[in-house]
Amino acid sequence: MNIKAKLLALTAALALSSVAAAGDFLLTVTPGLSAQQYSEQSIQYTAQARAEYGNIVFADLPLWNRAIANAEAAARLEPNNPTYVQNAAMLYAQAGWWLPAFERFNALRQQVSLNDAALDMGAKVARNLGYMAMQRGDNAEARLYYTESLSYRDDAQVRQMLARLENTL
Repeated sequence: MNIKAKLLALTAALALSSVAAAGDFLLTVTPGLSAQQYSEQSIQYTAQARAEYGNIVFADLPLWNRAIANAEAAARLEPNNPTYVQNAAMLYAQAGWWLPAFERFNALRQQVSLNDAALDMGAKVARNLGYMAMQRGDNAEARLYYTESLSYRDDAQVRQMLARLENTL
């Protein structure tokens, strides 16, 4: 199995658990709205959260939670709308919710060429997942995530981590 297939299998397995966890954790949204309405609400909650909390971004803070929940609702209703998918990906990433962010960034880059901000954040998300895998001793998974990080942006530190992991085989 090639590296992309392994990464997809790993992501699919983790996605089921992370989406379930996200669904349990995120506040409910107003039912019956359109994707555009959910997106607009997400933008409003994001602005309110920035005004209320400043640079503190945690998904357990109510305004951030509502911003993420509404962004996720918009992305689920229109999964082929890159604006909605990117908004959800960026909010997940800013809140440090790495796996849902990783899933959304991967979906996004299947749709469009990513802008610089999305490339940078996608690389950061994959890098953080690689680091977490390495910390728990799963070097094979860490290699997959670090390789994925490099597919977003070349990074000397990530290449060093990959080299270090290769030396542990």
